[in-house]
Amino acid sequence: MALVRMLEGENDFAGGVEFHKRAKRALDTLQEDESITLDLGGFYLDSSLVGTLLAIHISCKKKNVKMELTNISLQTLKILELSGLSKALGINPQP
Repeated sequence: MALVRMLEGENDFAGGVEFHKRAKRALDTLQEDESITLDLGGFYLDSSLVGTLLAIHISCKKKNVKMELTNISLQTLKILELSGLSKALGINPQP
């Protein structure tokens, strides 16, 4: 299992590159059927980070690693739900 925490300043395009690199390094250490948790720190994510989450998700699928998202801000959750990406990312809808 691996845990990658989003740090302040990593929730936009410039900082998101570093978050993606750290998640990829963590993913590279995992074996099939393990899991990676991405702690989004409650930060609002811009559209480039949504793309980053999808890229990490695809990498996990290719490696048969389960990806879990935690500490998703309400604004980000709403964007993911409205775009239909919450289902693709395995996020349960909020009541």
